[in-house]
Amino acid sequence: LSIRRQRQMCIRDSKNTVKQDLLETREGGELDYKEIKMTSSNGKSINSGIQASLTVFNNKPAVQVTIVDLTTQIELREERIRNKLAEETNITLTEEIELHKKTQEKLQAAQKFTRNIIESSIDMIIAVDKENKITEFNKAAINQFGYQLDEILGKDVSVLYGTKKEHLRVTNSVNEKGIFTGEIVNKRKNGETFVSLLSSSIIMDPKGGTQGSMGVSRDITERKKIEQQIKDSLKEKEVLLQEVHHRVKNNLQVISSILSLQSNYVKDEKTLEILDESQNRIKSMSYIHETLYQTTDFSSIEFSNYLNTLASNLIHSYNYTSGIITLVPDYDEIYLTIDQAIPCGLIVNELVSNAMKYAFEEKDGKVHLSIKESKGQISLRVADNGVGLPKDFKYEESDSLGMQLVYSLIDQLDASLELNTDNGTDFLITFEKS
Repeated sequence: LSIRRQRQMCIRDSKNTVKQDLLETREGGELDYKEIKMTSSNGKSINSGIQASLTVFNNKPAVQVTIVDLTTQIELREERIRNKLAEETNITLTEEIELHKKTQEKLQAAQKFTRNIIESSIDMIIAVDKENKITEFNKAAINQFGYQLDEILGKDVSVLYGTKKEHLRVTNSVNEKGIFTGEIVNKRKNGETFVSLLSSSIIMDPKGGTQGSMGVSRDITERKKIEQQIKDSLKEKEVLLQEVHHRVKNNLQVISSILSLQSNYVKDEKTLEILDESQNRIKSMSYIHETLYQTTDFSSIEFSNYLNTLASNLIHSYNYTSGIITLVPDYDEIYLTIDQAIPCGLIVNELVSNAMKYAFEEKDGKVHLSIKESKGQISLRVADNGVGLPKDFKYEESDSLGMQLVYSLIDQLDASLELNTDNGTDFLITFEKS
């Protein structure tokens, strides 16, 4: 009923439109071409084109109305529209199909490239899912573990570890920290074990969830053997070097003993003094070799302890009875190579000995001894509050054997020397730490 009513209303509107147009045409207006729906005698709706114009018929004003059935024309037009839409759809669909093909080809190429990288890697690449089942096992892993691909895929990854403890160590680290890097013990199919360096991490999906984990490892069994050989060889060399320092120390002590025996047959005071000074110099070198013999690091010596012992022994050896000489130390913890330690030890030996012999004139006094390091520079200071040196004293022109030795050792260290005699004697030696 509703459809019929709508059709009747449409027909009534069309009739009213035509009547109005004809009326305007009779009055001289122009009726533009229009397309309207008309109803045939059998009630069928027809799409029609109508145009009216003013004319003369039988010598009387008349309106000429032209009505064209547009059914076929509209059908053709709709067909053309449908065809055009279908053609455009086909073009779009074809382009989408081509794009999809290209995307698939690129994806396949990328997958093939990735697969080639995995398979050509000299490292073992193994991936597992969330249940620790093996999902990836490259050629290097097959060769190393001895499993075929079809017999290892889907197996629990724990079969590749030497012990359950090793497996838990890796799994716990990956679960807690997201990564594991370190040495592990693996087990081959035949039960043999080997050491590998493993780097493992979690695999995340696009939404941030955990898909599993992947590990890259390399057999380092041979490297471990070589490392052990190097350690054994180094241990042998350390023992030999330790023995060398021990023998050097013993030989220097023998020389010192010979000089001590020789002094028993010498009556000249000057000669006895020379022999004593030579013994002190030998003891200074001997003590360095003794210190190196007692340490595990033969490349350097902790110099502050050595310096304190050397100076204390020197002060004690001069055995002042009419005055008390006090050592005032100020040391940084400094490590020197043997090439710098021996010259520094001899320099301190000479300067402290000179201070003990000449500075105090049998009165109380102080010997200041310090060694400091700043920005790779070593500063060695030996000072006393004694009578001081003559104003015109030049150590490089001195005829004293001790001062000539100090000058030579400073040159050997490529060091600089500052001498201050305002209050006693103050030697400051500065050089680059090697």
